[in-house]
Amino acid sequence: MDLSFSSFSSQSFHSLPIPSCSVESTSGEEWSSWSVCSATCGEGWQSRTRFCVSSSYSTHCSGPLREQRPCNTSAICPVHGTWDEWSPWSLCSSTCGRGYRARTRTCSPPQFEGKPCDGPGKQTKFCNIAVCPGKHDPSTNESQLMDGVWNEWSSWSSCSATCSNGTMQRTRECNGPSYGGSECRGEWLETVDCFLRDCPVDGKWQPWSLWSGCSKTCGGGTQQRNRVCYGPFFEGQDCPGERQQIRHCNEKRCPASKLT
Repeated sequence: MDLSFSSFSSQSFHSLPIPSCSVESTSGEEWSSWSVCSATCGEGWQSRTRFCVSSSYSTHCSGPLREQRPCNTSAICPVHGTWDEWSPWSLCSSTCGRGYRARTRTCSPPQFEGKPCDGPGKQTKFCNIAVCPGKHDPSTNESQLMDGVWNEWSSWSSCSATCSNGTMQRTRECNGPSYGGSECRGEWLETVDCFLRDCPVDGKWQPWSLWSGCSKTCGGGTQQRNRVCYGPFFEGQDCPGERQQIRHCNEKRCPASKLT
């Protein structure tokens, strides 16, 4: 049998079918979870993101890559107590010896579980420390002296700090002295330390890690990086935002395989 090429007719050659390339439509990835609300009361915002998943032939995606919505709009923020202005100082309680002057202030009360006012609602200070003249007693021909006497201690003030270390104070007032008597001895003010609770510490993001290697060398892959939230402690707020980020990489079209 003659197997030379001349024995084959040109009709014997057929071109191999070339597979048609389908161009996939582009679309967005699934939305991420909503972020932590930016405010725990009043009105805050949450956001979520998505990435564009592109084919080898197009990188166009329709629609937004980020969305926002209001949150915690129904939660009423606490209103903390606030002090009004101090009243003017009162007149001295005594014209000689040792008297005292006082002033007060009023606390506008807290609302919606707010914190009470810090500090005292009353302040006192001494006045007229000049010695009073002695009073002559004709029966003894001597002057009657009256030493100063302390009044009862006031109640302790609120702690000066709502968390961590603070102080509380209490005061007492001296009645007298009169007719040249001795001054009250001892302190008119006492201070003690107080500690209600540890202060909340909100979470704090640590630096982002490096981007990971691309999951593909061509045709569209992804990289990711992560970060760690340090905290929170003592009922502080969690770190806002995402712990992981993803981005696309190596979106160039892969070379077609050689036909054999």
